[in-house]
Amino acid sequence: MSVDLNEYIKFLEKLSPETLDEISIYVAPNIRFKDPFNDVEGIEEMKMIFSHMFEEIKDISFKVTKSFAGDSSGCIEWTFSGKLRGNPWMFNGT
Repeated sequence: MSVDLNEYIKFLEKLSPETLDEISIYVAPNIRFKDPFNDVEGIEEMKMIFSHMFEEIKDISFKVTKSFAGDSSGCIEWTFSGKLRGNPWMFNGT
């Protein structure tokens, strides 16, 4: 992956169903994506999670609150918000 973590953060904070296919620009093929509900490895698996999320939840927003970048990996902490069945919903993830 040659994209720096800040570029990925910008992508994540603007993520939408229309931009989801661009995720392969920003993450390595063996990405590990973990949130409070999922723990998967691989771009296609990550895309499936996000695609399902956009189907079920409205007004989705990610806000990155912390980040750390090493030589070959990085980590972010974020706050997710949206509306599930019309009710506001928010949680944190890494």
